[in-house]
Amino acid sequence: MPDLPLVVSAPLAASLNGPAATRLERVGISEISVVAPSFVQGIGIVAVIVMLATAVLLWARIRPGRRRFPRASLLGALLAVVLTQVLVVGAVSARANAHLGFVRTIGDVLAQVRGSGSFAGGPAVLSLPEEPTSIPTSQPSPMPADAAAFTPIKGGSDYTGFSKATVTGRRSGVTQEVWAWTPRGYSPNDGRTYPVLMMLHGDPGSPDGVTTALKAASAMQAAIDSGKMPPAILVMPNLSADSRQTAMPDCADVVGHAQVGTWVQDDIPAVVRASFPNVSPDRSGWAIGGVSSGAFCATWTAIMRSDAFGYVVAMSGFDVPFTGAMSTNRELKSANTLSTLLRTRAHQRLRMWQMAAKDDTGTADLRRDLPSAVPSTDTLEMVTPQTGGHSATLWRQTFPTALSWWGEQLKSPVAADAPLSEPTAEEPSSARQTHGLSGGESATGAGDGADTGAWGSFREVFTGIRGIGVIILMCIVALALSVAAIAPWRGGGFPGPLRRLRGLGGLLPGRARSAEADEPASVDEPAETESADKPAEAPAERPEPRGARESRDSLEAPEDAEGSAPVASPDPGRLKKARALLRGARPVGARLVVLALACVAGTLAIALVSNRIGGFFPTWSIAIQDLALALA
Repeated sequence: MPDLPLVVSAPLAASLNGPAATRLERVGISEISVVAPSFVQGIGIVAVIVMLATAVLLWARIRPGRRRFPRASLLGALLAVVLTQVLVVGAVSARANAHLGFVRTIGDVLAQVRGSGSFAGGPAVLSLPEEPTSIPTSQPSPMPADAAAFTPIKGGSDYTGFSKATVTGRRSGVTQEVWAWTPRGYSPNDGRTYPVLMMLHGDPGSPDGVTTALKAASAMQAAIDSGKMPPAILVMPNLSADSRQTAMPDCADVVGHAQVGTWVQDDIPAVVRASFPNVSPDRSGWAIGGVSSGAFCATWTAIMRSDAFGYVVAMSGFDVPFTGAMSTNRELKSANTLSTLLRTRAHQRLRMWQMAAKDDTGTADLRRDLPSAVPSTDTLEMVTPQTGGHSATLWRQTFPTALSWWGEQLKSPVAADAPLSEPTAEEPSSARQTHGLSGGESATGAGDGADTGAWGSFREVFTGIRGIGVIILMCIVALALSVAAIAPWRGGGFPGPLRRLRGLGGLLPGRARSAEADEPASVDEPAETESADKPAEAPAERPEPRGARESRDSLEAPEDAEGSAPVASPDPGRLKKARALLRGARPVGARLVVLALACVAGTLAIALVSNRIGGFFPTWSIAIQDLALALA
């Protein structure tokens, strides 16, 4: 068993020499990384080994011709097949997670599993920012104590622009990673003023997962090089502040939980301004965005803290909170719905860019309700591609469009001290329902729409990636292949284990027998029994054909003066045993192939069920693009 990761103890932090160097503490199981290459490769190797061992078990225990399974053999084979399928699913999931960064440790995985019970102790108590009654005169000056040492992230010979730091927020007490991207040629003393885009990850997620999903570095640099936006800094904080926040993330401070609201609204801007002194000093240069639940949090945060952010870049968000403390009861949901907050909470002028695909069922409420709730002081650009679902492929395609939109807004920045909107509890008039809308059908990834009518519904059920017919069929295939891997095969099969072991023994030195000993005696010429007092007569020498004798003579090593030994000819008995082993290995290989196909079908069945529940991929092509990126 490999050693667990080690962490330096407190005395060792002061000195790495002498006896203190042996004072190491093992990290708990919950802190083991599930994105480390050693973990991902290790679980893949274990899955392959278990699959091979299961094939050998099936070969050895499930013999052909039996009308009933031995109970022990059946149970052992069944457990081995199930274990193999679980490990294969785990290996595929670990590879995808390592690329997309959903969860980082075993503790994060357990937190996701226990997510539904995160608020079982009682109703959530939120601590919300006070509603503004006046315009702030200026942003707080950065404090030297907020500065963090960002370490560049190497990417070979290519310039990545990424750096990261582990930060402890002075106001929230949260300790987490913060990633930052700076454009090529950036210098703190270059005389420029850099706008900032803060991007929030989804649930589950991480900063590195967002950078991979969006291809953020290349998209940012391309937008800057093309002149679509000025040089800017991208910031991505980790929101998984504790196990409850990992399981059901919040945007607000929740009593008894990590204060992630203060972390995002106050600590991160203070850390960025102190660490990058030439960033924009006020809201006119600050945008907040995100994907999925991070998109909801970005819009919610901008409304609550319009003194800190002037722009919103949200992809595949939703109107009503569905996770975290805000989703625990009807009152909290209603009070924190985005369309309600836009009407009822006073805030400075906001400019919002929202993207929500029409085939993403989770964003239907956002597409329907948010445009009509925008007050006259705000603007909204709602982009609604026909297809794309809730996928990283869509986010990657539309992120450059969002950057271009932000670049246009920065040409005439939002005012740092814009007047507050006037709250109203009334539903907006029909004249406002189209306020601020444009480009709804022009987003990258827009398609021709789905088929309609009975034939279209039939095709969707039996060919669509979310179709229940496809899911049932894949489950049946997985079950049938699993049964085929376990069941005896009539008309074929394998010799018993003892015969196979005898075959292996025949290849060992000193155990080889002649080919004549293996061949059965002829029926027409029964072998004579030799006695001790009657020596066996030498068999008559058969005449050898002339051509064969010449051929044999030509291959024999000639005698020379140095007396070299003749070349030994292959032992026909040993060759016969090798051929027999090869013939016996073919059925084992066939059973291994069936077992591997059963594992693939089982993995696909689980993935299809998860996709139907989560509503991530609407089409096979988008799913293949995302999976190809994740499993590459």
